[in-house]
Amino acid sequence: MCIWTQNTPIKYKSTGYINNTDPYALEGILTFDGNGKISGTILVRSIAGQVTTNLPTQGTYQVNSDCSFTASFLRTDGTSANYSGVAYDDGNKFGYTQTNPGTIVTTRGERVKNYNSYH
Repeated sequence: MCIWTQNTPIKYKSTGYINNTDPYALEGILTFDGNGKISGTILVRSIAGQVTTNLPTQGTYQVNSDCSFTASFLRTDGTSANYSGVAYDDGNKFGYTQTNPGTIVTTRGERVKNYNSYH
């Protein structure tokens, strides 16, 4: 199995740089519905020291037979991001890299148990 089962919460953390120079860090929860749609909440995000919390996000994803995937997100603040990555450990973990120009952002995530969503 490459990807997450329906409505499985995934915790994730991203770090890197955007706009070629601005430090970037993010932590959040995502849910992949098993049919190509993603929903979640960015619990905390810092871009060059500007902190945002509890930012809803949604997107789409497509998984290939080799467990590689692409994902695109649109957030309620109007920002968007595109990623390419791979799922591993029987779909319990993933890693992806942002593909937007001017970004160097990597993300790691894993399935969580007993997460009570508040978004």
